[in-house]
Amino acid sequence: MSRGQNRARCGCAEIYPRPVGVLAIFMYVGGEVSVGSTIISFLGQPTVAGLAPVEASKYVSLFWGGMLIGRFMAALN
Repeated sequence: MSRGQNRARCGCAEIYPRPVGVLAIFMYVGGEVSVGSTIISFLGQPTVAGLAPVEASKYVSLFWGGMLIGRFMAALN
């Protein structure tokens, strides 16, 4: 099998591992930050929880603390 035929069978992550990894981390961090940023406005909606921004900000710290703990737990595996 020639080298060109081998490349045709490989996935994008096998051919270009670094750019695909950078794109994946960029998308992951973007999603994480957007969720963390919208928690206060989401919890402030009357149909959801109707919390004041000061009360809802406590849940943002729980979110980021949970993300931190999750990362530490993932590093142990």
